[in-house]
Amino acid sequence: MKKVISGKELKEKMKETILLLCDTVSNTLGPIGNNVLINNSTMSPFITNDGVTIAENIESEDSVINTILEIAKEASLKTNEVVGDGTTTTLVLLKHFYLEGLKEIEKGKNGITLKKEWEKNRQIIKELLLKETKKPKDKDYISIASNSANDKELGKIIWNAYKIVKEKSSIRIEESKNEKTFFEIKKGYEIEINSVPDFFFAKKEEINLQNVKLLLIKNDLLSLEQISEIINETLNRSQTLLILAENIEEEIKQTLYFINKKEKGNIYFIEIPDYASRKMDILSDLEILTDAKIVDIELLKPEWENLGTIKDLKIKKTRAIFSVETNKEIKEYIKLLKTGLVNKDDYEREFIEERLAKIQKGICIISVGGITKTEKREKIARVEDAINAIEMSKKGIVIGEGLTYFKIAEKIKKIDPLIAKVLEKPLQTILENAGFLSQQIMEEIKKENFEVIYNIEKQTLEKIEETKIIDPKEVVSYALENALSIASMLLTTNSLVINDTIEKNEEI
Repeated sequence: MKKVISGKELKEKMKETILLLCDTVSNTLGPIGNNVLINNSTMSPFITNDGVTIAENIESEDSVINTILEIAKEASLKTNEVVGDGTTTTLVLLKHFYLEGLKEIEKGKNGITLKKEWEKNRQIIKELLLKETKKPKDKDYISIASNSANDKELGKIIWNAYKIVKEKSSIRIEESKNEKTFFEIKKGYEIEINSVPDFFFAKKEEINLQNVKLLLIKNDLLSLEQISEIINETLNRSQTLLILAENIEEEIKQTLYFINKKEKGNIYFIEIPDYASRKMDILSDLEILTDAKIVDIELLKPEWENLGTIKDLKIKKTRAIFSVETNKEIKEYIKLLKTGLVNKDDYEREFIEERLAKIQKGICIISVGGITKTEKREKIARVEDAINAIEMSKKGIVIGEGLTYFKIAEKIKKIDPLIAKVLEKPLQTILENAGFLSQQIMEEIKKENFEVIYNIEKQTLEKIEETKIIDPKEVVSYALENALSIASMLLTTNSLVINDTIEKNEEI
């Protein structure tokens, strides 16, 4: 049975929901914002100040509030999806747009009229924001990374890693085995493989091979007879051979081992995990990189001309790394892959971007250290935010700490006093979270005609041309747009239809 909630009852539930969500998250805003401890049923409790992570984990026993929460969370989730940062600012803005809008509606203003006014004035704000935007320099990227990661040294590490590979998709983040945070660049096309037999390694951690012939097999290798000619030719030429297939029969593995031992051959094999369509993409990449030809062994026996060549090859227990040398054909292949990025979902786009990274510049791995697993997990979230912020900064930067919003607020006060009031809130929240008297500092900034910013760390005003407190323009823009969008939708919603059975079950 369905239940309808409307009017004043719904508005009260919406207000309760907005305060639950936004107040919990907004306490983390700024360089001295607080952390939140989260108990998630799927993992051990952890501490974070990452806005979107906190928002995702907020729930209520009240199913009405939970329904509204799903809509309200969309503001921060959308900001995170598009720009990967600015989620906390989004919820600070959402809270005040909703509360100030609600006051106007309670005074008699029509919600749809208010929404249209906001949509009209949003364009004015976008134009003003564009005027405040400048092109970043190297030092600005370091500041962006440091501010987003809330750590200067961490910011430097992140930027030094990023500027080598120049793409977010070329960076992997993982936990360090100790307290240290560092990065390393892995050149070459790296693939995951099924575990390689120990007898290849002879107590070594990895095998390093040069000038290797490569046999790419599309399917399972079930009989040695299928590749007997290639084996004989390899031994006759005293070549090193790598056989890559999806699965290789155990008997074949043992036979190849004895051939190597008896004939002093160098025949290696690896099995690539079955990733369905992804497997063929990986094989296609290796085909172009090594000038090999993928062989369907069920249809024909491979010939020597089908083999590719790898200049340098590293084989580890679960990974193989193929050297990459760019030529005209590979450049054309890269263009083709980039064309394939159009109209792909996030899952497919991420995979294509990773393939491009491995073909072009290699992969950068940032190992994030900490004393405890909880500390590492919290720091990883900050590193992810910093990388996203750097990526977004390519499109321009503005003065941070909410000062750009505050400056724009002064310019549109006469046009839309409600929006102007809301745009002051991020700076006010950051200052109050740090324990400062926000109104006093904001008045001082106004007196200086917005040419200064308050440095929380130094506890003093500094000139904006000297400041390192900056934000990506895209983050500032999307945070505002998503907050306005969700606040408008909630303010123009007067009824909610919910399954009454859920309500009754919760009361039992």
